[in-house]
Amino acid sequence: MKTSIAIERYLEWFTSAKNPSPHTVRAYASDLKLWLTYVASDPVTSDLSDETIIPFIRAQQNANVSSRTIIRRLAALRGLRAWLVREQLMTPDAWHLRGIGLGRQRSLPKTADSSELHALYTYLQKTLRQTPNMRADVQAQPDLSTTVLAVSLMLATGTRVSETVAIRIVQ
Repeated sequence: MKTSIAIERYLEWFTSAKNPSPHTVRAYASDLKLWLTYVASDPVTSDLSDETIIPFIRAQQNANVSSRTIIRRLAALRGLRAWLVREQLMTPDAWHLRGIGLGRQRSLPKTADSSELHALYTYLQKTLRQTPNMRADVQAQPDLSTTVLAVSLMLATGTRVSETVAIRIVQ
């Protein structure tokens, strides 16, 4: 079977069997298409070997593609390989992807200076308290009130923005 047809069938199987997000499907499809373009032909799946993978990964590294993207591309290729073996379109020993590994670069979350947060909090409270009736202010400016609540919660508990935004009220 031609590799391009195998990729289409793999993506159909992947979409129905694994139920990934549409973003993952789109990324995998793009990654596999990029790899097939790099191979510069449409070989039969039984002809695929390590020589079609390792130079591709090296080219990605030389092009300064982020390690996360390369890891995702490897995941797409590993998934394709497993599917090809399961469908008996490739021998199990054709690709030795176990030896290919990239260290994942983890970046620490950025933090705001506590003095900046307190300044923001003070500014928001002053803006909100335009009249002596706090309830009227909240009703007049609900977005500002929510922002004050979120900043207050982050200051009091140390939660991150993503954690604060993820809070849901259960009734």
